[in-house]
Amino acid sequence: MCMGKKLDKLMICILVLATGLVVENADAFQQQNTEANISAEIGMLTLISNTALQNVVTSADEQNETITGRVTDSRTGEPLPGVNIILQGTTTGTSTNVEGEFSLNVEHLDVTLIVSYIGYEQKLIEVAKRGNLEIILVSSVIAGDELVVVGYGAQQRSDLTGSISSISRREFTEVPVYSMDNALQGRAAGVNVSADSYRPGESSTIRIRGTRSFVANNDPLLVLDGVPMDGGLIDINPRDVQSVEILKDASATAIYGSRGANGVILVTTQRGTDGITVDYSSYVGIQSTRDRINVMDTATFAEFIRDAHRIAGSYTGNDADIFADWELDAIQNNRTTDWQDLVLGDRGMQQNHSLSIRGASGGTSYALSGTMDDHEAIVTNNDFRRYSFRLNLDQDVSSWLKVGLSSSLNNSVQHQSGGLNRVVSNFPMSTPFNSDGNVRMFDERGDRNPMFNMQRENNLDRRSRTRLIGTLYAEAAIIPERLRFRASFSPDFTFREEGFYRRDLPSEAGILDSRENSNLFEAQLDFQEEFLGVHRLGVTSLYSIQNYDQTLTRLEGSDLPYENQLFYNLGSASTVDERSTRLSEWTLESFMLRANYVYDSRYLLTLTGRVDGSSRLAEGNEYGIFPSLAVAWNITNESFMRDQSLFSDLRLRFSFGEVGNTGIQPFQTQGALNPLEVAFDDANIRTFEFGDIANPDLKWERTRTMDLGLDFSFLENRIEGSVDAYQSNTRDLLLFRQLPATSGYSSTLENIGEVRNRGIEFNISSVNVQTPEFVWSVDMNFSTNRNEIIDLYGDGRDDPGSGWFIGESMNANYYWDRKGVWQLDEEELAASYGFEPGEIRFRDVTGDGRIGGDDRVILGSTDPKWTAGMTNRVSYRNFDFSVFVYTAQGAKSSGEDAHIASATFDGLLSFRTQHGNNLDVPYWTPENPSNEWPRPQMGAQQFRGAFAYGMDMSYFRIRNITMGYSVPDRLLSRIGTRSARIYASVQNPLTVTNFIGFDPEGATGRAQMPNYQTYLMGIELSF
Repeated sequence: MCMGKKLDKLMICILVLATGLVVENADAFQQQNTEANISAEIGMLTLISNTALQNVVTSADEQNETITGRVTDSRTGEPLPGVNIILQGTTTGTSTNVEGEFSLNVEHLDVTLIVSYIGYEQKLIEVAKRGNLEIILVSSVIAGDELVVVGYGAQQRSDLTGSISSISRREFTEVPVYSMDNALQGRAAGVNVSADSYRPGESSTIRIRGTRSFVANNDPLLVLDGVPMDGGLIDINPRDVQSVEILKDASATAIYGSRGANGVILVTTQRGTDGITVDYSSYVGIQSTRDRINVMDTATFAEFIRDAHRIAGSYTGNDADIFADWELDAIQNNRTTDWQDLVLGDRGMQQNHSLSIRGASGGTSYALSGTMDDHEAIVTNNDFRRYSFRLNLDQDVSSWLKVGLSSSLNNSVQHQSGGLNRVVSNFPMSTPFNSDGNVRMFDERGDRNPMFNMQRENNLDRRSRTRLIGTLYAEAAIIPERLRFRASFSPDFTFREEGFYRRDLPSEAGILDSRENSNLFEAQLDFQEEFLGVHRLGVTSLYSIQNYDQTLTRLEGSDLPYENQLFYNLGSASTVDERSTRLSEWTLESFMLRANYVYDSRYLLTLTGRVDGSSRLAEGNEYGIFPSLAVAWNITNESFMRDQSLFSDLRLRFSFGEVGNTGIQPFQTQGALNPLEVAFDDANIRTFEFGDIANPDLKWERTRTMDLGLDFSFLENRIEGSVDAYQSNTRDLLLFRQLPATSGYSSTLENIGEVRNRGIEFNISSVNVQTPEFVWSVDMNFSTNRNEIIDLYGDGRDDPGSGWFIGESMNANYYWDRKGVWQLDEEELAASYGFEPGEIRFRDVTGDGRIGGDDRVILGSTDPKWTAGMTNRVSYRNFDFSVFVYTAQGAKSSGEDAHIASATFDGLLSFRTQHGNNLDVPYWTPENPSNEWPRPQMGAQQFRGAFAYGMDMSYFRIRNITMGYSVPDRLLSRIGTRSARIYASVQNPLTVTNFIGFDPEGATGRAQMPNYQTYLMGIELSF
């Protein structure tokens, strides 16, 4: 309809198409005389204007019939305002008024209306004759009838007694990421996700309601399609996922017994649906970082060295006495090497392509998908490529028997390079290149050039990994709708090869080969019964057994004669530096029983008991019993709530239970021998020495949890949420007790100690504005957790050497408290403490006139005091817009965890001239008596790690901004698709923090590169 028009008319047509409007009978707008043209253009603009003001899309043709009606709630009978009424197959529509009434003009009757409203099931109404329609809508998922995966089954949300956070598919696919753990951050209260590294292919650390163990595993259990699996979320393609549930309290996690102590993440992938659906999605993005560490340039660093000599009294005024010739040349020519720009100036690239086919026919349903991820980092020689394939297949063999398969295959290759810490802190006078432009191996000082190690031909670190996961199941309906039996077998194979080669003097290379195999068999029996109209009973019993084994071989050598063979011919190495093999194996056997009882949809009871037996523990202590109890009260179903219309859901929950943790390495119940080399005559003799003494009494760590929660939904389900208060005590903690040297052993692993976590969680979702064309919704969550050591060794003693103190966090920072810098007028007092003016001043906690080990104090914790996330979503016609923000407040840096891209503050804030560059800060001199930054020193700075402790790592971050456009339905047939959407997204565009390093989040994980911003474009097609 827009062909053959002049530019001004063409722009009007484009505007109409872009807003999703298609005007019927376009010939009416193609009059040839000027007056008619103007009238047509005004008519089109009026159409757009009226649509925006009235939220009604109408056709340009005359409407001959009027449909009227009223929409009410099925439960309360109350009218529903703002309900969308759309004519099927068109964009013509209206909405109900405050009385639930509507009026819609159509060309003719015999049409179908689509009636939809947030929190209610969509309804199709066929209209064949005149009359006033009475439409009744039934509450849907938001009202509490949503099926929620709870582990070995599913329950209606209104029947839940435990603390479970659900994350829908929309929430983790609206942000383009290649890893599920990144998609989870900030999406659920009580779930803390922090980056260990920003290297492509690296996973994040996930903690649910705090840290519980010193020695055992603190990672939550991952359950994929009902099958517990080891490893992180990196092996799961976000595009394959249908939903995620996070189990947090003992009632929800007790069904997994010893594996549920740290919480459980349930991931359900997509299955086949009726018909055939083909989905394709793709995005391509570039990455960069604007962050730089403010280090000194050549002129500033030269003055820094001069000041160090002046303070030491060794500066003669002649630079030639303290600088080498090459340094003098750089100073005189003001030549500075910006090492960070050399390494971080390049742009990274990230792309993802995913294709899936889903369908069902003749009792067979299938879901097949394939995905390719390719990520080249902003730091050279760091990349990650992964190919993922998934097949889910279900077959109805008969009316009572169903069989199926869930399988996935992942293959990934990752390259890494280190040395970024050396790059950031390297001398500004040094040059990385030879005169011919090639990267030099050694700099002017004779030190190794850090950029040399970042070239792949000089430093290859290649890690390949292949994982095959499968589940075969058979499900029999013994008594339809009442008794069901399911048996499944789940093999899991992982093959890993890690090889490195370093071009050095001499060259070095090594290889690691690993094979992991896990086999899980489970048999499950479910019984459901409803009787007397008010009683519902559900019982689940389970038997499970899992076997795991891993073999690992490592070989390293140096001085290779054929360097082009990299790490594949280590037998030719002149020196074998390491050769080792390892076998690791364990078995876990489990019995479980769970009963759910509901009385009159008002009172709910859940009882769970699980017995686990682990071969990792000592004989006689292998089996542990883990019970839980939970109750809930559906207040809205009480008779005194029937006449109110404010709350559609109000449910009070309480749970209490105990779970275990056996996340220790196998064979730790046995004594250990450590390899030892002893010089004898002119040779080194390889032998062994005693390590850890055996402990035949090792048993389960146990976590006892209480949770009190309230779920709510009101204002016709426009606002819903929950609040939880919890406390968990983990006792019989596994700790290594140090033994006296006279025993001949270094330590022994014992069950001693107790840790407590307690906190509050809150989440809320709201639909702030809802019209037929405009919707604005918000999801928010907030959580706080207090971690505290209750006991360590059973005698009330602290462990300062490990940084553990009763009453403090497990992750507390223990160091001397800085109180500024000693000044010139305090020279005598400073000397009494062994310091000089310009050096760091510490608080004398004991008041004994000296600074010693007993003056150290707690300087906060690396755990944030509270975290929060918020997502704003806005949709207008065919446009959608979302902003996701996240904040973590109150965390403090700790020692060597306070990395600036792995450059420790021991380096950039050491204020030593020999170490390398320093931060460009106003350091102390007699002429500039700073009270914040100490003086430069020739030798080692006393307490040189002082700035690494207690730095504020709080931050506020906009994690994602996305804008999308969905092609209008009337245009889809022209391009042959069911749906089509294009979008643009930016990740991490803004971070607000006082942290002086690259990134406060990666600081605690010793990130090997800074965080980055990603700018990408994507498309989603469905056929």
